[in-house]
Amino acid sequence: MAVAVYKKNLGITTDNISESSMPNCSAENETPFLLKYGPIIIRPRQRPAPTIATGRRSKTVQLSPNETVRRDIRRVHNRAAQAKAAIKRQHIEDTLKVHIELLEKQSDYLVRDINALESQKSHLITLLAAHELTCEKHKTILEFEKYLNNCDQSDFMDLHFFRTHDYLTLDDLRNNIWNFIISSTDGSHMDTLDNF
Repeated sequence: MAVAVYKKNLGITTDNISESSMPNCSAENETPFLLKYGPIIIRPRQRPAPTIATGRRSKTVQLSPNETVRRDIRRVHNRAAQAKAAIKRQHIEDTLKVHIELLEKQSDYLVRDINALESQKSHLITLLAAHELTCEKHKTILEFEKYLNNCDQSDFMDLHFFRTHDYLTLDDLRNNIWNFIISSTDGSHMDTLDNF
């Protein structure tokens, strides 16, 4: 809405505003101007309120000497507390920055380690695949697994199998095939298989 300003000392009026419609318009209590917001006529205060909406006093209010001293002391304390809080906040921020940098470096190291381990893993898989083609023990393991798959459980009930177990089952042989191969490095395992 448009705001209309009417200055009494210039005698500017409208049809809606008359001298009789303005209450308390005496010479000693005369307002310098009126504000109109739509149908509402407002007379501004001559003196500011002692406190504003935030609860603080207006800067134009005259204070007593004691209140002025207390206000100055309070301002000094507030500035000191603000400086102390700023230093503490800056210290916390610097500590967090150092911690973040440390974690980022640690993350970079871990990523490098993971990449190196992945590369080493692929290299070892390649070596193992190449070794399986020429390894005699690997061929023996495959032959032994074929032999175990063709046997019944009853064939192994009373078998004394080197030093690994006193009595073996077919599952024991499958689970301990590496013990069988490693414990017989001279190739005598094939003779043992022939004795089955």
